Amino acid sequence: MQRPLVGHYFAYALILTLVGSLFSAALPVFQPSYASHTNIAFEIDHDIDEPYEVDDDVVIDGTIDNVDQNLDSVEITIRDEPKGSTVDSDSSVDLGSSDNFDMVFNVGGDDPDGVYEVEVEYDAESAFSYFIVDNDNDLIDVVLGETTYAAGDGVEIAGRVDDVVSEETDVEITVFDPNNDEIVNQDNAELGDGSLPEDEFEYTFDLENNADHGRYAVIVSYDSDDQQGFSLFQIEDDDSGSGSGSTGDGDSDTDGDITAEIGEATYEPGDTVSLTGSIDNYNTNNELEIVVEDPDGVDIKSDNDVSVQSDGDFDFDFDLDSDAVEGEYTVTLTYDTDQLELNFDVDEGTGTGGGSTSTSLTAKLNKSSYLAGELVTITGTVPRIVEDDVVSVLLYRPDGTVVLPASQYVDPETDKTYTASLRLDSDLDVEDEYSIKVGYDGKEVEVEFDITGQSTTTGAITVKTDKSTYQNGDTVRITGSVAEDLIVPTEDQVLLRINAPDKNPCRIDPKDLESDGSFTYSLVLGGKCGLTGKYEVIAIYNLKDVKTTFDLEGGVSGTSYSLQAGGKTHIIEYEISSGTIKSMFVRPNDNMLVVSIEAEEDGQLTLVLPREVIDAAEGGKDISYLVATTDLETGVDDDVAIDENDSTDKARTIVIDYKAGTDLIEITGTTVVPEFGTVAAIVLAVSIVGIIVATTRYGGNGRYSLFRQ
Repeated sequence: MQRPLVGHYFAYALILTLVGSLFSAALPVFQPSYASHTNIAFEIDHDIDEPYEVDDDVVIDGTIDNVDQNLDSVEITIRDEPKGSTVDSDSSVDLGSSDNFDMVFNVGGDDPDGVYEVEVEYDAESAFSYFIVDNDNDLIDVVLGETTYAAGDGVEIAGRVDDVVSEETDVEITVFDPNNDEIVNQDNAELGDGSLPEDEFEYTFDLENNADHGRYAVIVSYDSDDQQGFSLFQIEDDDSGSGSGSTGDGDSDTDGDITAEIGEATYEPGDTVSLTGSIDNYNTNNELEIVVEDPDGVDIKSDNDVSVQSDGDFDFDFDLDSDAVEGEYTVTLTYDTDQLELNFDVDEGTGTGGGSTSTSLTAKLNKSSYLAGELVTITGTVPRIVEDDVVSVLLYRPDGTVVLPASQYVDPETDKTYTASLRLDSDLDVEDEYSIKVGYDGKEVEVEFDITGQSTTTGAITVKTDKSTYQNGDTVRITGSVAEDLIVPTEDQVLLRINAPDKNPCRIDPKDLESDGSFTYSLVLGGKCGLTGKYEVIAIYNLKDVKTTFDLEGGVSGTSYSLQAGGKTHIIEYEISSGTIKSMFVRPNDNMLVVSIEAEEDGQLTLVLPREVIDAAEGGKDISYLVATTDLETGVDDDVAIDENDSTDKARTIVIDYKAGTDLIEITGTTVVPEFGTVAAIVLAVSIVGIIVATTRYGGNGRYSLFRQ
């Protein structure tokens, strides 16, 4: 009797589905890369000048302009460098009722310093932005002329290398644009070029006249010890700016259906401000609203029903008061779901701020001349308070080169005043016409002073340890001080960086200075700070540093293992004093993580266990893991006691002593990550049920059976 073909095909399809589900669980997820698209708009809720630190939350929020009703979520991916490895991703970030989305990424203690890339994907389109983790600890100081540029502007990048090697004379500079493209691809800048000190560099490049608005990432690399430094800048809108593409006209921009332009960039009190524009796909049922705010954020003009012609064109004029406040004004246009923001300045004429064209940003020094090594105090006012903007204070030599250690970024007070303090290097030349440039909200003011001699200060930064050699588990007591004449009022902490023998920092901590400038710090050796070899202690204050060293004897060697489980890769950091790790895997049914090792001698294994991989808790409180070792040759199983060195909300660190000949170490908790991801597990379950149904339906009464000939 001929067997029904439908039975064959149905059963074969179910087998292929089962195999496919298993295969997909074993493969990494493929992430496509697309160009940036204006349908996606998002921002990172943090000051562009301030890096994130460990335990900080990176808040990402945005909107989708044209939502596909069949797609109600976006995918957000965070990578540890532009085009780098994924450190976090969420493929189903919900769109809210107003087409909004948001995601929070917590910076972990193991996340490296550097520029992080954020990619938002929706409907086969992508948009990109960047943020920095812990830039203050980079080995290359990077300073930009501005944090905000316009298309066509020249971008100034300057910096200083921490550790110069004589045969390596160039740094490499890479710049990524908001489309994740390299617009500067590893260009070289020479250390000590011209009159620069041997550890400093300068580099300038021009933005294209049609450069995209958004965040740009600057990465500076130097081969010695893999030194890197980072910075960010942004283009806020499509205005042509002050570079080669500048037209000198007022601000203009486009958002969605709205296109608008202000007649002039600068007006005087009493002038008439002219605004023109157009609306694509104009609908008379929707109103155009225009609101004008002065530099203090006060509405000086508001019209929620601006006259628009049938073809979508509109004109809007209004008169400034004769006593209008000087500074930057904001014009906000709203139509339907689109919103556009433009700016113009009000200025009575050339100011007296040392080269500034506006008196709305001021700067004043406490003296007109100084000695090299003295403290310079700068005070002034800003025209208005701009959210997430800081006052940049940069020191320049008479030849126009920037003095990197003497730079400050300060927040203005609520009354629009600011104060900054710079310590002049004691080796600066005695010359006239040094300058300090203060920048804020796209404006700049410059003041000059002279250096008339050398200071007699003998102050210094000191750091030392209580011993020169330690054992694993010992406490290192670190003490030091900052001389009184080096202390800057705005800097009340010293940064301590402990570099392990592999040159990577195992601890980075700020410490408050006491009233006399002293500081103390205690470090327990173990975990990341448990490798055998020479350690370097670096105390950093106001971009100056001092170093000392100590040795750790009888430590361990450290590395990490990539565990594949739950449909993703988990990094398990470990240190092993003898022997090697062969593999790791999970047994979900037993809540167990199994470590396969090769050990010819007694040894010790330290594991940093992410809680998402395996945890042990009862009633919301941690309990001890159960650990057993197995010698496969002798068949001996032993239950072993463990020590727990460290515990955070992300991971727990345990120490296991094992005997020579141990083959397996089994760690049992109360929860463990499954072998397969949720989706793969569901597909697997459905496939198995389908096979049972198929074989039941077609296997009885002499009909086709999957399991018989």
